[in-house]
Amino acid sequence: AVVRAEPQLGARMLTKKGWGARFFCGEVTVNGWLRLSHEPGWLLADLRGIGGQWEVAKPVAKDAGVELDVPGYQPQGLCCLVVCDPEGVDVWDAPGGGSSASARPPEPQRRRRLRRPGELLFARARDFGGWLRL
Repeated sequence: AVVRAEPQLGARMLTKKGWGARFFCGEVTVNGWLRLSHEPGWLLADLRGIGGQWEVAKPVAKDAGVELDVPGYQPQGLCCLVVCDPEGVDVWDAPGGGSSASARPPEPQRRRRLRRPGELLFARARDFGGWLRL
């Protein structure tokens, strides 16, 4: 499996992972790119037949119970969600924002804006801490 610098097939190759290699990822895009956690790069989990390859990465058996918000491939690379909280939701510059003092983000991470009920959000990726990348 090829590890690329960006989540795009045409991006620069950083390295390759051999069959049976294990790695950690901290984010997954809705079209299947995995962001590696302990090293730079992105890996496409399922090539969907490109170059005769299909699934090249999957959770190990003990983690098979992991459920993704968008389990299937999304060719447009987006997932559309609607804000349903009557008070709206905050959108932060980076993961870590919150309403309690202990959950407030460090200085560079500031609230960008409030999204109102009924507004549409288009997510490109989700990390495994529950944060969406819009």
